[in-house]
Amino acid sequence: MTIRDVAREAGVRLLALTHLSTRYFGHEVVLEAREVFADTVVPRDFDVVDIPFPERGAPELIRSGARSEKAAIGSETP
Repeated sequence: MTIRDVAREAGVRLLALTHLSTRYFGHEVVLEAREVFADTVVPRDFDVVDIPFPERGAPELIRSGARSEKAAIGSETP
């Protein structure tokens, strides 16, 4: 059984690769991984992976999403 088969059986919609060694470049890793599983991302610091209930849509990588949420929360306090 291949990674693609496991992902298909599990119903994976987005593969997020994290904790990569500094020996590797994220863009190279994601290109290689996309050869096996097309919907692959490599989040960076402060990125957010939004995982809604299946009926509400597909998972989504939000670049710098944690920064904008923190800014929004900070602006609400007096």
